[in-house]
Amino acid sequence: FSEAWTMLEEMHATETGHGAQCLRSMGILKSFQGKFVEALELYDRSMKIYQDGDLLRNPEVVSLHIQMGIAHYQRGDGDKALEHYHRAWAICEASGTKDSPEGANILQKMGSAYRTKGNLTAASERYEAAWEIHKRAGTTGGLDAAIILRHFALVCIEQGDLTMANARLQMAWSVYENTGTTNSLPAADVSMYSGDVAFKAGDYDGAMKHYGVAMAVYGAHDLAECPDAAGVLFREGRIFSLRGDMAQASERLNRAWNIFQASDTTLTWDAATTMRMLGIVALLRGDLDGALAWYEKALAVYQARKALYSPSVAMLYRNMNSCYRRRGELDKASEILKA
Repeated sequence: FSEAWTMLEEMHATETGHGAQCLRSMGILKSFQGKFVEALELYDRSMKIYQDGDLLRNPEVVSLHIQMGIAHYQRGDGDKALEHYHRAWAICEASGTKDSPEGANILQKMGSAYRTKGNLTAASERYEAAWEIHKRAGTTGGLDAAIILRHFALVCIEQGDLTMANARLQMAWSVYENTGTTNSLPAADVSMYSGDVAFKAGDYDGAMKHYGVAMAVYGAHDLAECPDAAGVLFREGRIFSLRGDMAQASERLNRAWNIFQASDTTLTWDAATTMRMLGIVALLRGDLDGALAWYEKALAVYQARKALYSPSVAMLYRNMNSCYRRRGELDKASEILKA
């Protein structure tokens, strides 16, 4: 991309549509690397070119809004992400392409943003609408449809329906097998979430096996230090803590936290979960002040995401209650359960 940009500079064509596309592509690469601030800077430069050229209805702008939404979503700003997804959807509506694969993609992204805000109903509605588009188009065996299945499975996991979650993940995995893409990043996500199903079913060995498969894919793509890899690390740390291996738990969780800090993704859902797990490890080691500090950081993330009514926050409140009780602060312990 650097070479392409240099060529555009030599041709005095950086402010053209080709320049905007090149900037977007460079932003996508930064996003894959977990450098979301840098990605957004590139996306903003790309958007300015379209604005200056009065090309905001250009189909390329739909893709740009989606990528900007993804970057904000990864940084933990669900509201900003939804703003861009709705702008992309408005362009599709105006051009009569909302029932296209691109429209399904936008609906899936909206669903994910709503899911991380704790609105599972709105998330399911978007996923269902996206799936219906693929059904009408006969593309349910495609890679885009597999992504919808994966996210649908996450809703099922949060709702406690592990049977349905596993069924959707198996359907998604079959797509990757049939297309020869089991070593792709989306397939790694399926492995990670399959590990989550195993974890919730009490099969910790099975969960670790799935997490190992996901981590191997990230490593093969030279992304062992990206936020998605951090998601695997905190999950492994969670299991080690439950097995009483605090040294391994701390090592995984601190590695995950360092990645979130380095990639400026400390406001994401996974980062908040990592903070909560670090608090649990601190509590088990008798460091009540350290535990509360981590819990309060996690709570601040959920507050920033406007997701205070999610199951994850309920668990966090229980963790904080336990901490206050052990400190003898019974009033605070009682108050936190009423939140």
